[in-house]
Amino acid sequence: MEVLHKEDIALFGVLSGAKGFVRGEYFLIDSPNTTVRDFIKIPTHAKAVKKALYEVTDKQYKLGLFKRKDNSQAKRDPLEDLITQAQGRINLEVK
Repeated sequence: MEVLHKEDIALFGVLSGAKGFVRGEYFLIDSPNTTVRDFIKIPTHAKAVKKALYEVTDKQYKLGLFKRKDNSQAKRDPLEDLITQAQGRINLEVK
């Protein structure tokens, strides 16, 4: 992060709190900040990260984003499912 701070201060701020993982030839960025995805798509920011990685590790990496499993299905409200099922069978108005 110190090297990146010198190269790209905006990206340094976006990556605050992020973690990195090496998986084969990829360096995966895990960040709670959703803006990271947009920043990495910009060639100047991607080059800055790759340059910083090379300075620190002396290896070339491809960049990627760490993907988390989608837990949105687990957080669904069972009452919502019941209402959806009931609307198809009976005349039900939800207010």
